Amino acid sequence: MRLIPLLAGFAAFAIAAPALAAPKLLGTFTDWDAFTTGSGNAKACWVITVPKRTKPKEVDHTGVFFMVSQKPGKKIADEVRLGVRYDLKAGSDGTAIMGGFKEPLFNSGKDAWAYDAASDKRIVATMKGAALLTVKQRAANGDGTEYDFSLSGFSAAMDAANKACGS
Repeated sequence: MRLIPLLAGFAAFAIAAPALAAPKLLGTFTDWDAFTTGSGNAKACWVITVPKRTKPKEVDHTGVFFMVSQKPGKKIADEVRLGVRYDLKAGSDGTAIMGGFKEPLFNSGKDAWAYDAASDKRIVATMKGAALLTVKQRAANGDGTEYDFSLSGFSAAMDAANKACGS
């Protein structure tokens, strides 16, 4: 994977958890990287990737990522997140799509999240058996965006993250 998008993802992750130490790369698994940081209740593990295809071409999609995180000290497992560098349309759901599976994602600033832990679990379970994750979103200015994320290596990356976090 390319290091700059990963650093953007970690920087955004670190903002949410400022006490975390520098991340440790657990490994690269085809199109996904797995990381861990912290210890005890502050331990966190995550897997992250960047899109293989972006739409529309006129938009700068630099820094876009999709990640799944584990924060066992906070009892958070399989938390999915899309991160972008532009504001997403408030009050408008994005959609995670894998084949016939669709799950809404709520927008909050420059991030999109599953609505609850059950939704996170459904998305992650589907990701493990799929080849491609498409996320459709709407920017604050109303423009539609679309991202295709390869799921090649996702299960192996999740295994590494789960092992590191004891999940």
